[in-house]
Amino acid sequence: MTDKSILSNIRGVSFGAVLCCFLWGSATPSIKTGYVLFNIASSDTASVILFAGVRFLFAGFFTAVPGSILQRKILVLHWYFDCK
Repeated sequence: MTDKSILSNIRGVSFGAVLCCFLWGSATPSIKTGYVLFNIASSDTASVILFAGVRFLFAGFFTAVPGSILQRKILVLHWYFDCK
């Protein structure tokens, strides 16, 4: 029996590695460009934190939507607190 996973194919692994390197390397230039586009000064701490929060909100959205499509169900966050 053969595994049909993309991670078992050298081309799939190579593509994934190149994609991750591209996304990782483009993070800082994208953030700096966002500061310029939205007129955020580096010394304006509140705006920098708000901009980071919006970026993480969009990142979560862009992660949950494809995950929900691939799983064919809505992904729901469950909080479990064990306070014993």
